[in-house]
Amino acid sequence: SGANGDFELRGVPARSALQIHGSVGIERRSASETIEFAEGERREQFNIRLNRPTTILVKLIDRDEKPVEALTVSFEAKGGGFAYGIENPPVSADPEVPGRFSFVTSDLTQRGLTLHPDGFAENELTEYELKPGETTDLGTIVVSVGERISGTVTNDLGDPLGEVKIEAMFLDGMSPRSRSTTSRADGSFTIAGLNDAPLMRVTFRAEGHAEAALRNVAIGRDNLEVQLQRHGSVIPQAVAADGSVLTQLSATLEGVGSKRRGSSTEVWGDEEGNFEIANAPSGTHTLILRAEGMRPLMVEGVNVTSAEETDSGSHELQPGLRLSGVVVEESSGQPMADAT
Repeated sequence: SGANGDFELRGVPARSALQIHGSVGIERRSASETIEFAEGERREQFNIRLNRPTTILVKLIDRDEKPVEALTVSFEAKGGGFAYGIENPPVSADPEVPGRFSFVTSDLTQRGLTLHPDGFAENELTEYELKPGETTDLGTIVVSVGERISGTVTNDLGDPLGEVKIEAMFLDGMSPRSRSTTSRADGSFTIAGLNDAPLMRVTFRAEGHAEAALRNVAIGRDNLEVQLQRHGSVIPQAVAADGSVLTQLSATLEGVGSKRRGSSTEVWGDEEGNFEIANAPSGTHTLILRAEGMRPLMVEGVNVTSAEETDSGSHELQPGLRLSGVVVEESSGQPMADAT
């Protein structure tokens, strides 16, 4: 929009139900009612009204009156008993009052507000009122620890791993929820604020290591031992069978039988056809080499060992078939330039 709030949209689809959305930053958003444009229709003086942002204050302490150190929040829009939108505004901690937090929203529709204090059980609030441009103080809320799990993360040598990102997925009624944490320097971790339902999945991710996951983890476990395999590396080389210089050269390492999206590792080769695929998971993989104008080459049975370098050797790429033709305009039959 311009300085006076005026705007113009071009290319709006006709005969389709749509909404016009307006926003200022991430905390001020609004939408029009559902509308439909006729073919060639032009509408003027179409107004979108944005609510002035509302600030929400809350102080959180535990049962021993110790202030909570970190907080995230979520607003869940609901209709007909179903959640259809979630907003996660940024939260600011009051530097002068420990345990006191503030956050801003401009969507004042009736929604569920859930507080997610770090290391404590969630608090879902429904009895509150928000007014445009005003501050709402939710007062002091005493949080409870809730259920938890804990354990230790090590690598395949038994060394403790810190900075491992850990996420637990569980169901709250019919809604999926998650709680996350990061392992300490000694590899230990604790995830609190869980309900009493078994955890569907707990994932562990660390740079330079293969991801690990536990399923159907019982609540209350305090002796979980998780081991992450260190990644290895693969060093292949590609050359053209006809001696030409390879361009747009890439190598992809894929796990055999893997159906998980994002399970491949792709790198680009240099002018001499050399590659280095770092952070390759241990196991048996398929190496795929590609270059412009060449047939893809699939090399099966590439074995990667944890923390070791695998030289898969030199591989020849054969020239591929070529397809040529002319692109013309359908109605006139005239050649068209710059077609892709």
